Order: sequence, then C-alpha cells, then structure tokens
Amino acid sequence: MKKFLKITLITLLSFFILAKGVELWLESTFESTINSKPDRAYNITYNDFDLHTFFKGITLDEVRIEPLNTDSGTVIIGQVDYATINGLVWIDFLLNKSLHIDEIAFVQPVFKIKIGPSKAKKKKENSIQMLFQDILTRGDLSNFRIEQGAIEIKDSVGQKINGRISN
Repeated sequence: MKKFLKITLITLLSFFILAKGVELWLESTFESTINSKPDRAYNITYNDFDLHTFFKGITLDEVRIEPLNTDSGTVIIGQVDYATINGLVWIDFLLNKSLHIDEIAFVQPVFKIKIGPSKAKKKKENSIQMLFQDILTRGDLSNFRIEQGAIEIKDSVGQKINGRISN
C-alpha cells in the first residue's frame, strides 16, 4: 500500500511540475509569438498572463495595442482591461509556434484615435480597419468579440476629445 501511495504522489508531483514548467515557458514565449509577424503594424503587450486550469484558455490582463510607426497622420492606441483566448490548439503552438484559436474576446477596450494635423498623409484605408486586420491576421482565428468597448477620437494638437462611441 505504501508503495502505491508513493508512486501516486510522485506521479501527481511530476505532473504538477511539468504543468508549471509548461505554463512558465508559455508565459515567457507567448508575447514574442503574437508579435513575431515582421510586417505587423502594432505591438500587443500585456501585464499578466494567466493560464486557465487544464490549459482550457488564457487571460491576458491590461492589454495594450500600440503602433510601431507613429509617423502617419492618424494614430490608434488600444487599451483592453483583459482579453480572453479560448480554444488555442496547444500542439500547434508548442511545436510550430503558430496560433490556431477558436475565440478572442476583448473586455472593456478603449481605442484612442488621434487624428494628425497632416491631411496630406491620409491613406485610402480606414485606420481602425487596419488595426483590426493587423490583430486578426496574427493567427487562424474563428471568432472575435468586443465587450463593453469604446472609441475616443482626439485631435493630436490640443488633445481635445472630438467624439466618443461606446456600447
């Protein structure tokens, strides 16, 4: 009986140590993986990485979406209270560092759009569409949700809020 108990405890302890090791490795490599696309327009950073029990999902706290190039006339900066990632295919992430995700949800995001003084640099594309295209093309994503989001539009000279949209 004692031998069975020892084997069970060693097995459970080994599983716990292995799971904790995988979690620490994921935490250290996840941000670099989501920002690995060389032609991306935005960096996504976060303050805390929380792996759900039994690897069912990930919660990223205090997410920031910041442009790599702020020379254009319009700049968009995103702040998200937290983002949940569900249905990540772990095998693809661990072996290939590729992202196959069922759903990403941004909870309480605020996107601040600063309209630059130079209208000459205005592109034909819509800047907010380019932001979401940049986010959504970082992996194979099935569903994207925004909960309780807002958009603030400011002029870059006086920092005056010209408009706010929220749900």
